[in-house]
Amino acid sequence: MVTKDLKVLIVDDEETYRSFLEGYFEIEGISSKSAENAEAALVMLENERFDIILSDLRMGGMVGTELLRIVKQRWPEIEMVMMSAYASLNDAVAAVRHGAFDILVKPFEDLDVVKKMLERIEKKIEHDRASKRVVANLRSNNEKLTSLQEAISWLQAENTNFLTRAQFQRVELGEIYEKILA
Repeated sequence: MVTKDLKVLIVDDEETYRSFLEGYFEIEGISSKSAENAEAALVMLENERFDIILSDLRMGGMVGTELLRIVKQRWPEIEMVMMSAYASLNDAVAAVRHGAFDILVKPFEDLDVVKKMLERIEKKIEHDRASKRVVANLRSNNEKLTSLQEAISWLQAENTNFLTRAQFQRVELGEIYEKILA
């Protein structure tokens, strides 16, 4: 089941698909917005946070693969799904190689495909976020260990200095004691 925390951006030059997907996401309780082209999507991305982008591969102006390249460069945490009614196998392979999570073929025969894809993306997002937390905790613990190692090294040096001084003082006391007894 897809949680309501996801925010989806739909990028398609066909208003029919944008409206259809927005309606579907509204019914599912998933927050979504749409853009009619890649340029408008980039403006929206500058001002809002999105978790997922569903983008048409072939649009007027900037094509979907160029949008994909820019998004992965500037917002690598956003998952992108490419959509197309005309995509070739080469287009699909190129999109995946450039970081697309998946390819959806239009027209959608079954909206369960979209829902299952969103569930897979959500699991990946959760996994990525958990991994980042683990890495942050490891870094923090490593910094603490480094500080402890520095403190231990300082204490060892101080202990050595103390023992050296104590040994020197013991020798002096021994000499004084011998003089007194003599």
